[in-house]
Amino acid sequence: MGGKTKKGVAFPMSTNQENASQNCAYEYTVRRGDSFYLIAHRQGVTLRDLLAANPDIPPSRLTVGDVLCIPYGEDVQR
Repeated sequence: MGGKTKKGVAFPMSTNQENASQNCAYEYTVRRGDSFYLIAHRQGVTLRDLLAANPDIPPSRLTVGDVLCIPYGEDVQR
């Protein structure tokens, strides 16, 4: 549970990363074919919350390798 991602799989963030960003449950590395909508759907969060958690990444510029903050949602418990 070191907060790292591998092949687009989300892992819980480490304590240091959580302190830096209290609203992130996980980090997710963008894969080919991903969109904010698909990532939000698969991770169990709303599109609005995912976009709000990643204000520095414009949806039209999402690229493979980008690391997104996955906020706490319905399926993600604090």
